[in-house]
Amino acid sequence: MKKRIGFLLLLLFFLILTLSGCFIRDAVNRASFEDLMDEYFYLQLSDPMTVNFTLKDSGQYGLDTMEVTPYVFSEEEYQQYRDYLRDYQKRLNGVKYQTLTPKQQITYDIVIADLENTMLLLEYPYHLSNLGIYFGYQVQLPIVLGEYHFFNKADITNYFQYLSTAKATFHGMIDFEKTRIEKGYGYPPEMYHQMAEQCMDLLDVEEIFLISIFNKKIDDTAFLSPDEKADYKIQHLGYIDKFIDAYTYLQAELAEIEVPIFRDGGLSSYPDGAALYEIIVKDVTGCDMAVDNIYEYISAKFRKEFNYVTGYVRENPDKLNDLLSPDFISSRDRAEIYTSLKENTTGDFPPFTTDLAVRFEDIHPSLRDNVAPAFYFLSPIDADVTEVIYINDAIFENPTAAYFTIGHESIPGHMLQHNILKRSELSNVRKVLNFTGYAEGWAVYVEEYIGKYLDVDNSLLKAYFANERLNYLFFCLADIEIHYYDMTMGEFSAWLKDYFGEIPSEACQEFYFQIKEEPGYFLQYYLSYYLLFDLKNNFSNKMAEYKIDTDHPDYDFHKYYLSFGPAPFYIMDKWLDYYINENYQ
Repeated sequence: MKKRIGFLLLLLFFLILTLSGCFIRDAVNRASFEDLMDEYFYLQLSDPMTVNFTLKDSGQYGLDTMEVTPYVFSEEEYQQYRDYLRDYQKRLNGVKYQTLTPKQQITYDIVIADLENTMLLLEYPYHLSNLGIYFGYQVQLPIVLGEYHFFNKADITNYFQYLSTAKATFHGMIDFEKTRIEKGYGYPPEMYHQMAEQCMDLLDVEEIFLISIFNKKIDDTAFLSPDEKADYKIQHLGYIDKFIDAYTYLQAELAEIEVPIFRDGGLSSYPDGAALYEIIVKDVTGCDMAVDNIYEYISAKFRKEFNYVTGYVRENPDKLNDLLSPDFISSRDRAEIYTSLKENTTGDFPPFTTDLAVRFEDIHPSLRDNVAPAFYFLSPIDADVTEVIYINDAIFENPTAAYFTIGHESIPGHMLQHNILKRSELSNVRKVLNFTGYAEGWAVYVEEYIGKYLDVDNSLLKAYFANERLNYLFFCLADIEIHYYDMTMGEFSAWLKDYFGEIPSEACQEFYFQIKEEPGYFLQYYLSYYLLFDLKNNFSNKMAEYKIDTDHPDYDFHKYYLSFGPAPFYIMDKWLDYYINENYQ
């Protein structure tokens, strides 16, 4: 008996030892995973500008000593970055997934998705350009510099350095663009000519708008003395001269650039371009369907919306003008619209405790033709600062467009989504990864949702939105036709005119160039919108399946969507059961 008791005690000892070893190994594995997530977080903050817009207290993260250097564009740089990511992927694959907590597993899934997409995109260094008419670096730079945060003196120094190094960055971009052209990946000559004209628009002013913006920001700083403020303003003029010289150089290069051979088509006209398009679509929409299947999915939505709109017009012929030129909303200024949205959305969307300070800025006239009619600047994830939304004043000539646009950008759109994210308990890496389809799908969804707060006939509102979706679905199909099925500009123009009627050739070219420059652009808005609705329906079905009654189904879905955080839709769908069990069971 004593021997048996001794044997059992020995067995229990080894069992405890084994279990302790498993717990220790699991804890070590989870700690190793967190270290890798921290590494990926810092990887997203690779330059002072990104840090400036992401963090207010960069010193807390050890990122306050980064130096501004010109951006480098070369195949070698792409290769070095790809090699680093390959090593990182190998180390991440060494983490035992089953030992992670569910929240860690969600983060793992999301980071792996981002990592794999990034690595695949880096295999195509010449297919895409950093220059462009609509989304090019040279278009965005003045706006970004205008909103550069001055949290301390180092930020002002870095801002000066970005003005100073712009020419070197442009020089590298032009050299790389010429290499792209030599390899047969260049834009049509007209696109470069338009870029050159845009540079002239920026330069052909009495005073570049950055001067007045800088002076106001310097005046508003609390950490500078009056003498220091005066000195910085004088210094700034010298750096502005360098910035103007940079755009003068770029304008001359773009005006003279030669494109002996260019392809009249989208990505699929290049070697392996269709494969790249598949990667881009998955990346920007968060959709893992094959492109052929996406085309069929969108075509079905197109037919449904078409039938709805034509049926409505047939029954209400007097309402056709309301669909084409809506004026069923009274005129209000931006503050009135924002205040009404803030009040009306309270019961339908998760709140946050802080009352946000919001500043609306008009888009400078020299930039209005080249950028979106409105956009929201993401605020730092570690601090409450004044939120900034740029909006073209011309949009207020159409009160209907103004109302829905401000909802798209502010509350309950991008600004609400980002502020809930930054205040959440999600890890830092989750807060900086950009999944465009998640953000834009939400913004389009709420743009329609806020129609419920208007005193407008519901059937008219539904037809209005169906017509809006119908037009954008056309461009989603065009996006795929051009980049995946190799539609030429001539074929696109004929198709466009068949749908919209007689359209000037210049307008056809403009649409074609926009699609050519930014593959997947329309899909990230409207494919993502429909995927969000599929997710919402799935959420509702799951709640019914689990026999969970709720008085506020919309609120519950909005809370789920916003608390989950940015991610591809197929990952959100994967973890839907887990969320419901954790929050409702």
